[in-house]
Amino acid sequence: MRVSRTTEEGKFAKKVLRDLERGGDLSPQAAARLGLTFLAVVKRDEWSRVRRAAEEEDTLQVADALKFASYAAGLPFDLPMDSGAPGRLKPDALRKVVSAFDRITPWQVESIRAVAEIFAVNAFEDPQTPPAVAGLVAEIARPPAGATLFDPAVQAGMILLRAALRADSLPVTVHGWSYSDDGDEDAWKVTWLILKASGIENVKIDPAAPKYADRLMPAPSAVVMFTDLTRVPVSRARNEPGPIVQAIFSHLEGGGPLVLLVPGNLLADSKNAELCASLMRSNLTAVMRLPVSLFPRGMHDVDLLVVRGGSEPCLEREILFLDVAAYLAADPSRSLNDETSRMIGETYRAFLEKDPLWQMGAVARFGRAVRFQEVREKQMTMPGSGLEVALYVPPVVEPVDLKEAFERLKNIRRERQKIAEDLEQKIDTLMRTIRL
Repeated sequence: MRVSRTTEEGKFAKKVLRDLERGGDLSPQAAARLGLTFLAVVKRDEWSRVRRAAEEEDTLQVADALKFASYAAGLPFDLPMDSGAPGRLKPDALRKVVSAFDRITPWQVESIRAVAEIFAVNAFEDPQTPPAVAGLVAEIARPPAGATLFDPAVQAGMILLRAALRADSLPVTVHGWSYSDDGDEDAWKVTWLILKASGIENVKIDPAAPKYADRLMPAPSAVVMFTDLTRVPVSRARNEPGPIVQAIFSHLEGGGPLVLLVPGNLLADSKNAELCASLMRSNLTAVMRLPVSLFPRGMHDVDLLVVRGGSEPCLEREILFLDVAAYLAADPSRSLNDETSRMIGETYRAFLEKDPLWQMGAVARFGRAVRFQEVREKQMTMPGSGLEVALYVPPVVEPVDLKEAFERLKNIRRERQKIAEDLEQKIDTLMRTIRL
């Protein structure tokens, strides 16, 4: 079970998932999806029908009530779960779970969002975008009020969720195409539930990206576009990241950004020279390297690319290359949390505004603003690899605080000594017991 929070919301989610799995012999994914269904309707008027059916220990009525409530909430199809899942719940388990959800109705929306995110991580065998990475994408994109957000490769919808919330709860329209062809036909419905349970009302998730003659149909008008192509299925050649990136360039409107997550080796492969050339012809403004450790089952580091729509590319511009992976690795206490994402976002925005103070931040030492001409020359001499962060950002040697390092070593020594003493005491106790 991949519940990762220790907060009140995390404890609640862990208990609900455990009760659903044990009370109905459900898989972790089925339990999380059923939990999301409860969560999406718990604050709606139709919830009373679910509660009454649970009190009467009628599992089939609970299933019908959930379907009715979900339909009333805007989902026009069957629920994204095994249709027999509620019916497999034992009556006492059903009562316990519904009672638990009953108690969260006074919670603030933020708490419910936190639970939805935990369920989301557990609802897929291979969630596409880790929440921390989705938070960084949202921080870079920073959607304006009333924006339309579009993701052409939705899976768990984590980027759409974080980006919609980054708009400070101002009205936004969320649109996505489910790009999963791994046999999970309900993936797009789960994404819908995640967004609805989190309080995002204007949601449109389609089960698959429309295609015509092996090309993506025109995307909906969007101010902000983003997508994670690190896990896009490659069972068909047209689904490979390179062609998809090129296909969506033409849909950038105004000055809104396109933020992409792509496998790091994509920019290093000479087979993708045309993709790199397309990026250079676009308004590419930033390339950031993220560590593979952030991505479950990842095989390579990941590059975050930022492309600006609107005006013709300026040949005099600079591109920001930032080695976030090196920044995080330089200090074990660092992680990609909300604070780190804000710092990276502020650095990027200061760079865009040509504010020299962008170079003063802690993460800026791991970055470099590179003239477009230099990047183009590098790309001409090294086809397919001219956009790698390592080509422009030299290794950074972090200053060592000797006093802090010695103090840390002393603490480790004290901890080891305490462990040794505890172990010796337990051995003595065991030996006395044996003699008796």
